[in-house]
Amino acid sequence: MKKWLFLTAAVAANSLAWAAGGMKIEVQIQGGQDRMAYLGYYYGDKQFLQDSLVLDSRGKGTFAAPEPLPAGIYFLALKNKGYFDLLLSDDQAFALSADTADWAGSLKAVGSRENELFFDFQAFMRANQPRQSELMAELETAQDAQEQARLRAELDQVNARLEAEWRRVVAENPGTFFAVLLEAMNGYTEEDRFFAHMDFGHPGLLRTPLIHKACQMVLARNLNNYRPNELLIAELDSLIAKARPNPEAYQFVTTHFLNFFNTFQRLGMNEVFVHLADNYFLGGKADWFTPEATEQLAARTQELRASMVGQVAKPFEMERTTGEFVALDELPHHYVLLFFWKTGCGHCETASELLSEFYQEARAADADLELVAIYTYQNRDDWNKAIQEYGDPDWINVWDPEDKNNYHLNYYIVSTPIVYLLDQDRKIVAKRAGEDAIKALLDDLRAWMR
Repeated sequence: MKKWLFLTAAVAANSLAWAAGGMKIEVQIQGGQDRMAYLGYYYGDKQFLQDSLVLDSRGKGTFAAPEPLPAGIYFLALKNKGYFDLLLSDDQAFALSADTADWAGSLKAVGSRENELFFDFQAFMRANQPRQSELMAELETAQDAQEQARLRAELDQVNARLEAEWRRVVAENPGTFFAVLLEAMNGYTEEDRFFAHMDFGHPGLLRTPLIHKACQMVLARNLNNYRPNELLIAELDSLIAKARPNPEAYQFVTTHFLNFFNTFQRLGMNEVFVHLADNYFLGGKADWFTPEATEQLAARTQELRASMVGQVAKPFEMERTTGEFVALDELPHHYVLLFFWKTGCGHCETASELLSEFYQEARAADADLELVAIYTYQNRDDWNKAIQEYGDPDWINVWDPEDKNNYHLNYYIVSTPIVYLLDQDRKIVAKRAGEDAIKALLDDLRAWMR
């Protein structure tokens, strides 16, 4: 299957600088004498290099740029000596000092309120988080109920102290980028308030790992729990709406989701891809897409749209066990069931038995319906044996071992068993995956036959 990757435009070309003036960061790092220093930033789940220089014999150097850099979390790294994070927002002329023997404990910022807050809070966390981790580990092994209660009480106190501190910093420093970060990192767990704490419109939040993590959270809690597509799409739309005030964040979020569903294969995921393409990209909705990328996306969308309910099923001509060929559009029946299956699949065996029973009932009721069973593997002997063991020789049993009809893409066969119901115009009326869903469809068809 051909897979396109729809890339976001170059980060540098779309950066939205928001500070006044240029950037000048003077650094002095003990232990960094005559070493290469790198200034970089976070973007999604990746890190990118912004600039580099060689520190002098005293460990001093200056990173400078004529224009301010976009706000975000940056890092300063020394080759083979580690790194530390820093913040850039509207104060981009300041000095930093550190010692490679104790990066965290030695960090100092002069002239940057953002980094003073950032480093002070890190120091507070280093003093308190170890006890939190110790208590959580002790709770896991504690057996005595009284000891468990004591540990929980102390853990509650530590957690309360940590929460009180970050809330204090936020309350006392409104309008700072660090306050925005603290709120974004300490959000609500309740689903109806999820991401209410994150200011997606803030220009600095994209150059942190946080927006990417938010995207991954939405995907994980929906896909890991096999939620219906309607709920998944609603959450994607909600997160995209939050990002819309920031054009660069909007571009990142929409493109991230599009790329994910372009390659994530599970029944119904093509529908999510089509929704994203139709609502956020095609028809001139994504001005960062080149004409070539838009053309590729339109073609890919049509490929994945082909197997959706309401579409006319793609025609095919496949070989029967007898060597004869059968064409879908030549079948005279009012309804056609397409059953995609394979050997070595227990769910396929169960679905096959359900379909065989239903097929005999349909024939007895003189229903104007045919069943075409498409074997998706390539071993003819296994195919013939399986038909005799748990299939039905009366079906139209076909295969296409080289996929000359491109049916894996046209019918989005990413798992088995899958059943499609086609009407007299060969439109897709329904599709079901898994034995339970297939059984429910057959029960509906039994009601229709009556």
